[in-house]
Amino acid sequence: MKLLICAVNSKYIHSSLAPWYLKAAAIQGNLSTAIEILEANINQSEGSVMDRIAEFEPDWVAFCCYIWNIRMVKNLVRLLAQKLPKVKIMLGGPEVSYNAREIMGELPSVDYIICGEGEEPFTQLLHDLEQEASAAQREQGVQERRLPDSIAGLCYRDHDDPDTLRCNPAAEPYGQPPSPYTEEYFQRLQGRIAYFETSRGCPFACEFCLSGRPGNVRFFDLAQAQGEMLQLANSGSKTIKLVDRTFNCHIGRTKEIIRFILDRAGKEIPEGVCFHFEVGADLFDEETLDLLKQAPLGLFQLEAGLQSFNEQALEAVHRRTDLKKASDHIARVLAGGNIHLHLDLIAGLPFEDFESFGRSFDQAFALKPHMLQLGFLKLLHGCGLRQRQTELGYEFSEEAPYQYTRTSWLDAEETRRLKDCEDALERLYNSGRFSRTLDYVLSAVPKLRPFELFCEFGGRVGSSIGMPLDRYTELFYGFAEQMPGIDRSQLRDRMVCDRLSCDNTGRLPRFLQSADPRHKEAARALAWLERMKPSPPKGVKPYGFALLYALLPISVVVADYRKKDPTTGQYPLRIEPWETLRQAASEAFA
Repeated sequence: MKLLICAVNSKYIHSSLAPWYLKAAAIQGNLSTAIEILEANINQSEGSVMDRIAEFEPDWVAFCCYIWNIRMVKNLVRLLAQKLPKVKIMLGGPEVSYNAREIMGELPSVDYIICGEGEEPFTQLLHDLEQEASAAQREQGVQERRLPDSIAGLCYRDHDDPDTLRCNPAAEPYGQPPSPYTEEYFQRLQGRIAYFETSRGCPFACEFCLSGRPGNVRFFDLAQAQGEMLQLANSGSKTIKLVDRTFNCHIGRTKEIIRFILDRAGKEIPEGVCFHFEVGADLFDEETLDLLKQAPLGLFQLEAGLQSFNEQALEAVHRRTDLKKASDHIARVLAGGNIHLHLDLIAGLPFEDFESFGRSFDQAFALKPHMLQLGFLKLLHGCGLRQRQTELGYEFSEEAPYQYTRTSWLDAEETRRLKDCEDALERLYNSGRFSRTLDYVLSAVPKLRPFELFCEFGGRVGSSIGMPLDRYTELFYGFAEQMPGIDRSQLRDRMVCDRLSCDNTGRLPRFLQSADPRHKEAARALAWLERMKPSPPKGVKPYGFALLYALLPISVVVADYRKKDPTTGQYPLRIEPWETLRQAASEAFA
């Protein structure tokens, strides 16, 4: 029997753990089924993925189902039924675990769905299918089929009446699954983001999330986890992303892992490797904060989900966060300057109207995280809010990702404005390309709230997908220069510095360029003064520069493209008075 496990990722750079866990469990169960893994992504055509599936000539195909791929998986299932009608199909994953009957009714060619954690039920099901296949060979197809009613979490069609669906209660979480990190896994990883877990479950029960559904957190063997971290760090991947839902919920264990990484950074862990953790910012203690201060630049990334500063909204979704403590801890981590930090907000929570969300936005923005991610509430199958949708007045899309369209507190127009805000936030702030410009505009116009800025500019531009950066920059310049209190020279200089620090071509948009003859003199002077410095990698310019006019005397800003700051993602700048630079060059020429 040949089985193909198909994982459809959201991007090529992502690598799914699920199929490797399943294959490892089957190997540990001494199964004889030949299992292959196919990884694709949603940006590929369904026809090309179907062709790759057909090349394996499988007897069974299993799909790992998530909100980002469920539409494509459904279409692939329909294509399979047409092109390979004898192939049997099974599904698993969070996107089919809480609506299995609905999915099997919609897709009659699906034979089995595994609900909940899959490793053990998957192995048991394959064991039964192997026995069934062996019996069929011995008895030439005549045997009594045993119903798979003993496999926890399995949804299947009744053998005597295929229109009848039977679903067994989901399995209780059962401990630590076998390691997915086989030699084959590492051969296939090829430098993509590596996902890793040291625990399963979540200590919280937020009603917009599924992570707390299985119950208590189960922590995996720490020594094994540490060994696997070293394997992943030396696999060629630059980012090791822990999928533990609240990495620091067991603070003693958290400190052991952080110390383990710190002790080996730059030695057993190569330079340039980054570990990404999802954390509850309020759960840190003083010792952990002190450990984080010791981390080399870029070794750690933290993602903290605040979701809202509206206490009533958080209480309504059973989100327990000490917001003051969380804010204090975030500010302290950011003050260290060595850790890249993301903050998450969710629009659409109960009791959060437009103005309330704007206040949450401004409070989060004031912390100055490296990224402020504005997400929109999704009413996932199985989450508490979906079960309370009528009570809370939610309307949402019936198609994945099930994003709300209106709530009792946010209407459709306000939600559209938040979408515009999100688009502007991504391009102006999260890209890092306008950091100095934004700081200047918000300081020069003190009555302007960050939320108002992003909503207003986002509303003027609309969706900027596909818009060239130079055009977007020019639009923002035109928007900002009209504000009272804005000095055009200051605005232009900030934009010049932003562009040079983020773009190692050293090229400026035409509207920011200067025809000043001193530009040629600066180029000659810098070429002479920079000649003895280390050369950058092949194909990379060593530096970029431009004249600045808001500072008196007139100055030259120089961006060094030899090395990027791993925390901010920007190149370092230095600013020198024009006369100082010219004098230094004159002395060198002499």
